[in-house]
Amino acid sequence: MRYRSHARIHAILTEHPGEPRSERTFTTSEDLRAGASGTWFLSPLGLVVVLLVLAANRAQRSPEFVSWRTMARLMSDVMPHSKMQDCIDYDAVAELYDLYAAATYDYDFFLSRISPGMRVLELTSGTGRLSIPLAKAGAVITCVDISQGMLSVLERKLEKGGLQANLLCADIQHLDFNEEFKIAVLPFQSFMELVGKEKQLNALRSIYQALMLNGRFYCTMHNPAVRRCMVDGVVRAVGSFESARGHIVVTGFETGGDPVVRRSQFIERFDEAGHAESRILQLMEFEMIDEGTFREMAVSVGFHVTAVFGDYTGRKYDAETSPVMIWELEKCEA
Repeated sequence: MRYRSHARIHAILTEHPGEPRSERTFTTSEDLRAGASGTWFLSPLGLVVVLLVLAANRAQRSPEFVSWRTMARLMSDVMPHSKMQDCIDYDAVAELYDLYAAATYDYDFFLSRISPGMRVLELTSGTGRLSIPLAKAGAVITCVDISQGMLSVLERKLEKGGLQANLLCADIQHLDFNEEFKIAVLPFQSFMELVGKEKQLNALRSIYQALMLNGRFYCTMHNPAVRRCMVDGVVRAVGSFESARGHIVVTGFETGGDPVVRRSQFIERFDEAGHAESRILQLMEFEMIDEGTFREMAVSVGFHVTAVFGDYTGRKYDAETSPVMIWELEKCEA
């Protein structure tokens, strides 16, 4: 997923009935911007979340029992300048996205699997975090994303770099390609944003149809056994990131996880003087998909599982400890 598990700064404040209150250390955004890794941070919007969580706890209810949407609407009421979405809207954050989602950890993994002139299909390409390196490596790349706003940012970056790619605004469940690509990649664990077996199967069939015979699909997901540890209703900071006119602070919390995770993510913009300019509250969902379930779906649409990696160095997947599942699927003759 495009943001998930970047948290390097842990829980702001938790209090559960019958358990000792956690230590509280609040710092300023300046401390966070200075890179105080491990420091607990409380932003203005984070304070609202904490107060709501504590109110729920005092009523002898854990955050898990507080309605995700109710929490978001309460925060929208007390933060009148916030923008609330019924589901994640990537267009709303397209111009900010590169500030907080600039990960490079998977570059070598994907670049080692392509060669100049290879026809590559990148799914949920977003603003081109991976697309730009693939294009620079000589791939003939087609980038698909459901957000036109994200693709517009990617288009500008391609023009600036003198690079070429085909851009398509579409749902990956409904692609109209016919055996055109040697490689398809779905990075950043974004397959999990397809909630429900019907959507997941639709996407797998669509990608299968787009591949040449013996073409390969690399599908990335979190390992549910490891990822669920972060789904606990606790507010965590993704971080504070410099922008052209100040900085942004990204925080969020997650509930559920059996199998659907509900994430509330907050993006706050501050000017150079530290004054709040805007706040965006986004609601999103993603689904924990276990190894057996995904394998069954992939095989049912015709894929052959050639490998399952547990990290981006290519280590074998371990169901208990691997942070991710990276599936290498091959389109074979029927």
